[in-house]
Amino acid sequence: PHHVYNWEGRRIGIVDFPQVFMDYQPVMECTQAAYRDVRRTHGIGTWNYHPQNLVIPDVKEAIEWLAREARQGDVWCGTMGEYGDWYGQRDQLVVVCDKSGVTLNGELPAGLTLLSRQQELIVNGTTSQGRRTSTWYGRDYWVHIVPSEPVAKPQPLPKE
Repeated sequence: PHHVYNWEGRRIGIVDFPQVFMDYQPVMECTQAAYRDVRRTHGIGTWNYHPQNLVIPDVKEAIEWLAREARQGDVWCGTMGEYGDWYGQRDQLVVVCDKSGVTLNGELPAGLTLLSRQQELIVNGTTSQGRRTSTWYGRDYWVHIVPSEPVAKPQPLPKE
């Protein structure tokens, strides 16, 4: 578990994330292998680079590589506090799946996606079209981006 602190140094919570990488040698190979594994499993990764090691060329090169990959890919980056808030919110979400679609009950965290074998999916009564696929454990799934704000239902025009 990681203790999460605000900028004033007051503890604001505890989150539990696996640490997938520290700046051990060989840094580039370890960074790339850990990144590929996290992407393959749609997992979460925390990279821990020690600031005193930023003067080491291999460490700096690995961090730059990881930053480029994160910018080019569909990767969400944030502080431990932001991860904790997001996962805490996600854990409060109730998901119900049936033949008519998916119903999400609770406050929707920003950046929430659903993976489905169906390109068209009804989410909270609204049709979602998967625009791209993502491979998870060797199978392709359609990625459905869930708006964090509820989509307003069309209102009937007023009668004159």
